[in-house]
Amino acid sequence: MRNLLWWLIMCLVAVTVLIVGCKKSATDSEEEDLNVLVVSNYAVVNAYIDTNFTKNIDGIKISVKDVAEDTLAEQDLKGFDVVLLFEDGNFGNSQKVGNMIYKYVMAGGNVVIGTFYWQDGWGNLEMIVPLYGESCRYQVDSLGSTIEHSLTKGVNYVRSYYRGGPNTLRENATAVAWWSNEDVFMAFNKPKGTITMVTTYPGENYFYETRGLPPDSVGGDFYRVWNNALKWTARNTIPSQPLGKSTPIQLQGVSRTKAIRENARTGTE
Repeated sequence: MRNLLWWLIMCLVAVTVLIVGCKKSATDSEEEDLNVLVVSNYAVVNAYIDTNFTKNIDGIKISVKDVAEDTLAEQDLKGFDVVLLFEDGNFGNSQKVGNMIYKYVMAGGNVVIGTFYWQDGWGNLEMIVPLYGESCRYQVDSLGSTIEHSLTKGVNYVRSYYRGGPNTLRENATAVAWWSNEDVFMAFNKPKGTITMVTTYPGENYFYETRGLPPDSVGGDFYRVWNNALKWTARNTIPSQPLGKSTPIQLQGVSRTKAIRENARTGTE
């Protein structure tokens, strides 16, 4: 009888250890940082994004790749959950970079694209992006309307100078947010991997700090936009805890209002 009792106790201990170990593994997996590769032709802004995105968005780990002169190789893209692609000024490698990103997406890779992508040629990538047309407006505007979607969660007010432009949605693409002048703000599609396009410049605060933009030219839930874009595009979900601190940018003399276009509320996920 004593031996049977000892055996039952040992089994209970073993099962408890196994359950605790499984829970710990699941928690560890949920808390893994998102591996983000920033790709552009502007090394200074790459470094700025590395510093400021990491400081203002929880749960991401950033690496950078300057493609102003270096080519983007398949090896460069391995091990990342999502690529953030943008440019500043046309550069000779854009077609090669676009062709490599195209292959990456068609093999299941995920990409977030920001301004000033639309001012250059990107080879095969241009055939699969969700949004195309005009380039940046170079005019201050604020968020106009959104639909309920993970990409817009917590995005209540955004103001930007380097924003808007392209308005033509590719077939099977979905827009989820618009500027107040009704330019598309955020759109996505899934040709294989997921592509999300955000029509604002991810390094806009760098220009705000170094080029003397007016004090009301950028602000609001700027980092929340990029938090959502990176995390949802990589995993098609945004963790409920933590969502990412995505520090709001304080504005001077700008009312925090948002016009909601009722016919846009489709609830598309």
